[in-house]
Amino acid sequence: MMRHLLKLVWNRKGANALITLEIFLSLLVVFALTAIVSTSWIKFRRPLGFKIDNLWNVKMRIDPEDLREPGLAGATAHRLLRESRTLDRVMDGTVSITTPYDGFWVGYGFSRGDTVFRVDMEYATPELREVLGIELVAGRWFEPADAALPWIPLVINRRLALELFGDEDPLGQILNENDSEKPWRVIGLVEDYRRHGELSAPGNVAFEPLWLDEVMGLDQLSLLLAVRPGTKPAFEEELVKHLERVAPTWSFTVKSLEEMRESYFESSLVPLLVVGIVAVFLMLMVALGLVGVLWQNVTQRTREMGLRRAKGATAAAVRRQILIEVTLMTSFAVVLAAVITAQLWLTGILGAIDFGVYALAFVLAAAVIYLLTLLCGLYPSWLATRIRPAEALHYE
Repeated sequence: MMRHLLKLVWNRKGANALITLEIFLSLLVVFALTAIVSTSWIKFRRPLGFKIDNLWNVKMRIDPEDLREPGLAGATAHRLLRESRTLDRVMDGTVSITTPYDGFWVGYGFSRGDTVFRVDMEYATPELREVLGIELVAGRWFEPADAALPWIPLVINRRLALELFGDEDPLGQILNENDSEKPWRVIGLVEDYRRHGELSAPGNVAFEPLWLDEVMGLDQLSLLLAVRPGTKPAFEEELVKHLERVAPTWSFTVKSLEEMRESYFESSLVPLLVVGIVAVFLMLMVALGLVGVLWQNVTQRTREMGLRRAKGATAAAVRRQILIEVTLMTSFAVVLAAVITAQLWLTGILGAIDFGVYALAFVLAAAVIYLLTLLCGLYPSWLATRIRPAEALHYE
């Protein structure tokens, strides 16, 4: 029976080729969508490594004149940090170059042998850990007294520690020892820190202390403040006026991390929405095309279907034949898509996607396509059961 149906589908390969191609393209789009959604969901469920509740980010644009005198910008930033803490609504604060959800990236390359590892560098004053609630899993955090050390204290995440040192203990390890500048020494270890947001991929992270008296060449800094729960947005005006009294030539922009997080999600989910809309329209086209082709096939095969009924085939058997033919066309497209996507995954074109995510995405995409095509075949298969044997016998 199956061999006979395969022969029937193959004999009508000209009529079936176009719809099979549409199913194949639709499957690829659905696979891309499910892969993105699955990967995003897995990323979303991973811990960020910091908190965002009751945190305000003050973007401070430095007066260009202050950059002409070494140490002046850093001294002003230190004074702004100190003065902001005098406000009743401010509990703690830190000065940093980057903050969560700001979209900036400061990178460096740490090497081990001939391999260079891309690292997301985070520069901030020692208060960063308390403000963001960063948890150490080993070692210690840097502190103001570390400024006098002949080396630079560094806190790294576990992922970077494994890549640089393998099974060795990362604490106390020296990096870039032969450079002319101070070498780095690892003093602490954190689990993870995904500053770029919930949908960002885990990466290598290193925290280096920002000594404000050494700040040079930066046109802006961030003042990250932990405010008391329940602080109203009206406090923003009071805060900006207070900071402007300290540094009247600097400019300040205030946003809560909750607001920055919302903007981050809006910009990150737009591509996913676009892919989803494309997938819906493509599947709609496939559905309409498939129904039309099957309807036409049933109409053209009136004699065949009627003769089957005349020879004793039940309505269920005729319906099953049409649905199996639809399943076979879909299977051709699924096999072809499986080969193509497997090659894309093996060559790394899809990026650093886990095989489990790839397999899950493809299975879900194939299930959606099978369900869609079977639903599209229900009405034409019902039409096939309505053909009377007498009509087929008089067919010309």
